[in-house]
Amino acid sequence: VAHSPALSDHAARPKFPEGTQSLFWFFFFNFLSCQIIMDSPIFLYAESLGASATVMGLIAGMTPLMVIFQIPAAAHVGRWGYKFFVATGWSLRLVFVFGLVFVPLLDGVINQQSQLALVLVLLFAFNVVRGIASCGWYPWIRGLIPENIRGRYLTYESAFVNTGSLVAFLLVAAYFGQAPTSGQFSFLFGFSCLSGVWSIYFILRVPAVAPPSEEVGKKQEAPWAEIFGNRVFRKLLW
Repeated sequence: VAHSPALSDHAARPKFPEGTQSLFWFFFFNFLSCQIIMDSPIFLYAESLGASATVMGLIAGMTPLMVIFQIPAAAHVGRWGYKFFVATGWSLRLVFVFGLVFVPLLDGVINQQSQLALVLVLLFAFNVVRGIASCGWYPWIRGLIPENIRGRYLTYESAFVNTGSLVAFLLVAAYFGQAPTSGQFSFLFGFSCLSGVWSIYFILRVPAVAPPSEEVGKKQEAPWAEIFGNRVFRKLLW
């Protein structure tokens, strides 16, 4: 009996490792959560508190700026393990998201400048933890996903990321309407925190990957002289 080449190719296609499906759902709930804290809704709330253009720019710049903490954190990620590093960091940052839930409820208790200051402090802490924890992400994925299916994996990852982001924006638009209240902002931040809890549930179901033997239990010293001695790297800096 002749077999279709398409069926043969499908049967021979390598499967994703066990637990990868949980990884995709992590991305969905993670972006359902973080698009509220890192995108339009938080800017709308800051604007409602009278944030200036400078403050809005500061909020926008926190996320990419705090990624610099990956540099010192990278020396320690192998000591603790990639999964532990990421899961702990993602869990800790939810503490600061939970703190944001109560800021809109302080209307009339403290002035708007104080509320805005609280927002900035909580966002700063959120982004610092995110920047530190994210350094374990790509080594974990590299060890978990075989090289021959990483392209297909990234396609699925992008689909779940974009779907989570789209759902977040649609929910925000439908819920806020034209004039959102402080109570609505508080509820939305609570929804972000709850979505983040679901993302942690799924990330804990993803298998751990052991760091290379030379990294386990040891602090990895960065070759700073070699790094800054690289002409191409210096050109990138300035």
